[in-house]
Amino acid sequence: MSRRHYEELKTEYERDGFVVLRNYLPEDELSQMRAQLEFFHKEVTQQRFRAVGTMKSMDKEHAWFRHYLEKGPHIPLMKFLLEDSLSPDNVSWIAKPEGVTRTLPHFDALGSYRSSPSGISLWIAMDRIDRCNGCLHYEKGSHKREFEYVYPLRDYDEDNTNAFQFEVDPGDAVMHSTRTVHWSIDP
Repeated sequence: MSRRHYEELKTEYERDGFVVLRNYLPEDELSQMRAQLEFFHKEVTQQRFRAVGTMKSMDKEHAWFRHYLEKGPHIPLMKFLLEDSLSPDNVSWIAKPEGVTRTLPHFDALGSYRSSPSGISLWIAMDRIDRCNGCLHYEKGSHKREFEYVYPLRDYDEDNTNAFQFEVDPGDAVMHSTRTVHWSIDP
């Protein structure tokens, strides 16, 4: 990625609170990540690859995810967007197969352990996400507003004029401020 592209992404990130990175992972890296996910679910957790729900702190149980969290290709861009060093938190896997409750509007900077007012999250699509299976939504500029520290956000207007809905393909990624409100919908 060129310096100019970094600057364009920074402008977008500061304005909207997130950036969409199309084709972030090339097919070989996506295949490697899928293989590590499958290994994690079969060997580490003794579950099927398509387990339901959320698994957090995978980096504490599997060295590959720990290495990716601390030294992955996302680190330089994240540091550039934040203009700060990073304190990697955790690797999570989120599955939303049919019948699973949608993700309600929230932001990631919740909990008393959050000492910094800034943070950044990386989300990488393993599958196609579109309007038929839940779609991602972000509120542009919400990272500049103050919200109550609760999940889900109470009385949040998902149809506000700054709501942005987008579809992603496997390998696409989103980097968002931990203060940016985001959610999914019921398909």
